[in-house]
Amino acid sequence: MKAKWIIAILIVASLHCSPGEQSQSASGENSIEITLEGPSNAPEANKAIKVEFEEGTVLDLLLKTSSQGLLKFKYSGVGEKAFVESLQGVGPAGDGESGKYWIYSINGKLSNLGVGSQTIRGGDRLKWCYLSFAERNNCADK
Repeated sequence: MKAKWIIAILIVASLHCSPGEQSQSASGENSIEITLEGPSNAPEANKAIKVEFEEGTVLDLLLKTSSQGLLKFKYSGVGEKAFVESLQGVGPAGDGESGKYWIYSINGKLSNLGVGSQTIRGGDRLKWCYLSFAERNNCADK
């Protein structure tokens, strides 16, 4: 009889101590919101999408969205040297500091890492902005 009580107490305790079986999809923990703010003359480069994604690099996320037909992008290089050349058919325009390029932020903070190095997790917000180097801070939350 005593053993039955101990087992019952252990079962109840384990249920209260273990993390709840919360649906991660419902809470947004397994999805990432991607926002594109491109040039005004390219409506396809101004959109928001939500993608199921647990964890990986920004490049991994872009490859997944591309394979699902949600986003078109071109890149060069591999690993930490990967570089996004275009999103939705929009590539760099101009040269130097006055040129426009795709810059990204995660959760409102500009990233200083390349897409092949920057880790991103479910629940994060990824924002791509088509800006000059001087305008780059406009991609971050204020």
